[in-house]
Amino acid sequence: MAEQAGEAFRSYAINLKDDCSLSFLPSGFFDFVVCTKLVDFKDLSSNSVSPVLMRMCDNGELEKMAVRLMMESSRLLANGGKMAATFNREDRVFQKNGKELVLLKK
Repeated sequence: MAEQAGEAFRSYAINLKDDCSLSFLPSGFFDFVVCTKLVDFKDLSSNSVSPVLMRMCDNGELEKMAVRLMMESSRLLANGGKMAATFNREDRVFQKNGKELVLLKK
C-alpha cells in the first residue's frame, strides 16, 4: 500500500446475497480480485467458508452466491487479471484468459 500513497481508495458496504450487489462496478476494470476465506469455490461445507456467511445463508443460497461471485469476478477482471480465491481448502490463483478464469498451477 505504501506505493499508492496519495491514491484515493473507496470502500462500499454491499449485501452479497443481493443478485445485483456488484453490478455497479465496471467490467474489465480490475487487475486483481481477492476472494479468499469468504467462500470455498470447491467445497462449500469446508471450514474455508466465512462463518458469517454460513450463519446468513442456507446451503442453497451459499451455492448460488459462490456461482455469482465467480461469474462477477470474471466480469470485473481485465484480460490477464488474476483472482485469489479459496478452492478446495487452499488459497489459489485464477487468471482471466478471454472469457474464462483458469486455475493456475502451484
